[in-house]
Amino acid sequence: MNISNVNINKIIKYTKKHIEEYGVDEAFNQMCKAVIDSNNAFYMFYFALEIKQADRNLFSEGVAETKNSQYILWFAEYVDGANIEVLQDAIIKLGVYTDITAFARDIKGANVELLQQKIVESKNAVAIYHFATQIPNVNVDVITNGILESHDVFYMHLVAKQFKGANVDLLRQGVAKYGSLEQIYLFAKEFGDDKEFTLQNKILCSGNYKLIVKYARFVKGANKDLLLNRAKEIKSLKKAKSVNDILSEIEEERE
Repeated sequence: MNISNVNINKIIKYTKKHIEEYGVDEAFNQMCKAVIDSNNAFYMFYFALEIKQADRNLFSEGVAETKNSQYILWFAEYVDGANIEVLQDAIIKLGVYTDITAFARDIKGANVELLQQKIVESKNAVAIYHFATQIPNVNVDVITNGILESHDVFYMHLVAKQFKGANVDLLRQGVAKYGSLEQIYLFAKEFGDDKEFTLQNKILCSGNYKLIVKYARFVKGANKDLLLNRAKEIKSLKKAKSVNDILSEIEEERE
């Protein structure tokens, strides 16, 4: 039976009348099969929503096979008795982080821990951060580790700033390993350094005069004497280099 060109409202009206007169019989089962075989996510969603006798497992599987994330989410949220596990697996396979987050946030019975794991495994910092900001009582340790795996320093800073209980020491190590000098400075300015002066040493070794001076002035707990002495050395070297360049030019002119 091909119903792809038939108005779904007419199908539902006919089905309700059929149930009143004959109950749930083989003809009813054939109608359900026809709706599922249409591969039309809207038809399946609306039919299951209106016809309580429709097999929830079969319709959940049917909607999942359409790969239509919007109707998968709606089916899970609005159809009583929907097979949440089947629909959740479909959303995971589609792999769209906003849909995975929406499922974890909006669907009663969703396996939030599993969905969080899938998001973290993506190593997508945007996806991980989005999930963390949308889901109440998210596991901050798991989120922190996921952000570190992403190597995205911008989001390391955001997680340290916005999530209570975030492991700032771990995030600091990530910033030191993957961050630019400016990112290292900004992290140190807001959260300070560790006992080993990991961030300060990165700045010192850079030879960047301006950042070294800024670090000494604005980072709480910085070793100002060490930093400013290093800055003086760099300034002296620059001057010396400038003189050498001039002398070289004079020698070249003589030749």
